[in-house]
Amino acid sequence: MSVHDYSIKVGGEAGQGINTIGSILSRSFAAQGFYLFGHHDYYSRVRGGHNFYQVRTATFPIYSFSDNLEVLVALDQASLDLHTDELVPDGVIIYDQNIQAEIKNPNTLALPMAELGKEHGGKAVMGNTVAAGAVWQVMGGEAGILENVLAKLFQEKGSDLVRANIKAARAGADYAINTILAGVPVS
Repeated sequence: MSVHDYSIKVGGEAGQGINTIGSILSRSFAAQGFYLFGHHDYYSRVRGGHNFYQVRTATFPIYSFSDNLEVLVALDQASLDLHTDELVPDGVIIYDQNIQAEIKNPNTLALPMAELGKEHGGKAVMGNTVAAGAVWQVMGGEAGILENVLAKLFQEKGSDLVRANIKAARAGADYAINTILAGVPVS
């Protein structure tokens, strides 16, 4: 296993699924054998206000978050405005394509989260799993690990939901492969 130390931040408004994406990624990195440090920042509102979930993952023990991000997942404009400057020079921005943004970072993926979630998972809300799949692909994670995590996470809700989430994650991973990872301009 090569040495790595990466940070991912998922930002958006309360109720947009920030914790779902962060939880899926955290569990997947743990299942892959990495050390984790997670940091939640949220307002005490049911909906609205800027929130984020930051995950730092490394091949060695870690005890705090990092100020530098390798990946930013933006579910709203505020996340782009507040966190883009935290990216390392070759960092990646994955954002919901419904955000009308002009981003100067060349490593940008405008991801149709809701559309892919509905098409492949049956519901627009599965856009969160689409985003997790895209991040997992960008980070070079093993697909089988992510799929096992999704199976365990959703097993109590039935096999149909497990299959739908796996399909949604694969759609996000495929979208990332066919755009940003293929060197195709994405923004």
